[in-house]
Amino acid sequence: TLENFLQQSHEGRAEVTRVLAGAFDCSLSPQVAAAQLDSVQENRQSLLEQLAALHVPNSDRALLVSDRFQRASHASIAADWIYRDWLRSKTSCVRGSKPPAEARRADARATALKLRFLAAFNPLAATVGRRTWRADEF
Repeated sequence: TLENFLQQSHEGRAEVTRVLAGAFDCSLSPQVAAAQLDSVQENRQSLLEQLAALHVPNSDRALLVSDRFQRASHASIAADWIYRDWLRSKTSCVRGSKPPAEARRADARATALKLRFLAAFNPLAATVGRRTWRADEF
């Protein structure tokens, strides 16, 4: 179900957050952080492939929710690739550095798409007693 995908996406987002925090507090070198992001991203890409194969009920609402989730997930992954590439370009601790503006713009786009997804998903989830989500959770 889409809830399972959200939970898996949540776990991936938590891992990305942990890795980026490690890069910024220098507990991870930029190279190690970039390699760990690669691993997380491979899992997230696999999740999207599985989602694409998921049978979505043939209703306008279900198709809208599925489409918005895929768009939001793709945007989030694209933002994370920018961070990974930026880390690869660094040779020492990035404490005090600012990520590239491109990464911040990509994050803002991903957040906007997540909010659009949640605007369609959360009311539907609430009507059937399922968990609702925040944009920063997946």
